[in-house]
Amino acid sequence: MERSETEGKTDLADASDSARDRGPMKVLLVDDSPYFIRAATRFLSEFESVVTVQTARSGTDAVQAVLRERPDLVLIDINMPGMSGLTAVSRIKALEPDIRVVVVSLNESEEFRAAAEAAGADGYIAKRHFATGIVALFADPQRLAQ
Repeated sequence: MERSETEGKTDLADASDSARDRGPMKVLLVDDSPYFIRAATRFLSEFESVVTVQTARSGTDAVQAVLRERPDLVLIDINMPGMSGLTAVSRIKALEPDIRVVVVSLNESEEFRAAAEAAGADGYIAKRHFATGIVALFADPQRLAQ
């Protein structure tokens, strides 16, 4: 079944309204791909509730950014140079258990999802479903609740 362009905008508007009800949100986006960072930042800026989007390019940088910036939500890739995203997730959750951390990966296998969950991730979004996954995440207050 195809979705109309208008339907997608309504979903984004509803998700944005739901996220806005929770107040301003700081997002940390962690990925070593400058193309993904640019596209994801542009998409996240469409949500009125997202007041800042910080970026990091490695797991080590992500942990440091969490300590420095105290984001509300971390969106993190798994495969990056240096510290992996999964190791970073474990460290972030150990340091700041209330921060929501969602893994965003090209890999859609159940093994990767299970590894992300074992590391402490609060969710998992396949990159090819990034837009719909983020809309669903922002539309569900329970998934972003602190």
